Amino acid sequence: MRAEAARLVDEQLICGMHVHVAVPDRQAGAAALGRLRPWLPVLVALGANSPFWEGRDTGFASWRTVVFGRWPVSGSPPFFTGAAHYEELVTSLLATGVVSDRGQLYWHARLSDDYPTLEVRAPDVQVDVASAVTLAGLTRALVVTALREEGRDLPALTPSPEILQAAGWHAARRGLSADLVDPLPPRPRRRPPWWAPCSSASHPRSRNSGTSTG
Repeated sequence: MRAEAARLVDEQLICGMHVHVAVPDRQAGAAALGRLRPWLPVLVALGANSPFWEGRDTGFASWRTVVFGRWPVSGSPPFFTGAAHYEELVTSLLATGVVSDRGQLYWHARLSDDYPTLEVRAPDVQVDVASAVTLAGLTRALVVTALREEGRDLPALTPSPEILQAAGWHAARRGLSADLVDPLPPRPRRRPPWWAPCSSASHPRSRNSGTSTG
């Protein structure tokens, strides 16, 4: 890896929290992944816990997110229509030779190749068990809601990659100390910090469809 990525490998001294949520199959997992995309920056903000780098305050709530974002495949994943679409893109990425294996798909969320799960990698490692369990619960609620919405054939939110990139950067910079980006239509807008846990815990579609995370 050092031959390909040079100094990036030397600076990969970061610790992320990976939450695995069981899905019925890869088709359902890919569909849920697409519906989860708008809320990954919120999980970055909620889980931000890496402000320091080499003993200095970076000014970012999650410097790990910035470090990870320098790799070829990182940040919020594309919107996938299903498992075939997911595999098609992964195969194309591997064919470029820039990404050496599937382990280097450093999206904030992806389908696990080792377990029958959707793997969410947006938060930093937490300093206490209570925070980790809370984030895991919110993540599971989002995935379960995504699966329910897919089963009901409800329309998915599909913010542009540019909006999600901006939202993710802002979440890494500010955490919950400033407004976050609300991806709901008619257009993205800023929301106050208290909105994030409320919106994540009771999925936004519940306002329109009666869906909740339970």
